[in-house]
Amino acid sequence: MGGFTADTAAGKQVLITAGGSGMGGLALKLARHWGATTIATTRKAEKADGLGKLADHVIVCSDSTSLAEGVQQVTDGQGADLVLDPVGATFYPGLLAAAARGGHIVSYECISGTQANISIMEMLMKDVSFHGFTTFRPLNNPVLLNHLIDIGMDNAQALRPSVYKTFDLSESPEALEAIGRSEHIGKMVIKP
Repeated sequence: MGGFTADTAAGKQVLITAGGSGMGGLALKLARHWGATTIATTRKAEKADGLGKLADHVIVCSDSTSLAEGVQQVTDGQGADLVLDPVGATFYPGLLAAAARGGHIVSYECISGTQANISIMEMLMKDVSFHGFTTFRPLNNPVLLNHLIDIGMDNAQALRPSVYKTFDLSESPEALEAIGRSEHIGKMVIKP
């Protein structure tokens, strides 16, 4: 997970943006299971209580500035050692401000756009590294895929998926509308 392992995550601060998403929830569970302090973000205050079951701290933020301020507050100004982010461009200045000295920022989606405006000097002075990750990488790298499968199997009990709601196949349009409203925490399942 972003270069962190079961041996190195303990005591670290891990920020997961869009914490209510399926990937966000999985990352929160794994980081917490490995002993990291977890910080989740959401745009909706209604999700804070539910996310509080997955994360040590929840930040309701609507923009890059409120994200950075929230992280600095919950980390006593130290910042996050690892950031996992699917939001993309609009959060990048805040992610950089929220990162700890020597921190790592991993982007795995670009929901808000692909072109970010960040301070290269701040990145250099904080010694922060940015990494990109796509779900296609393990498919092209059998060794990595096997490693990820091993991590999943070794931590299976802690990583059980959170199912928000199950829909019948005939309710697929309602499921898509629910995803669009972004009111859920975890996975929505459509069954045949």
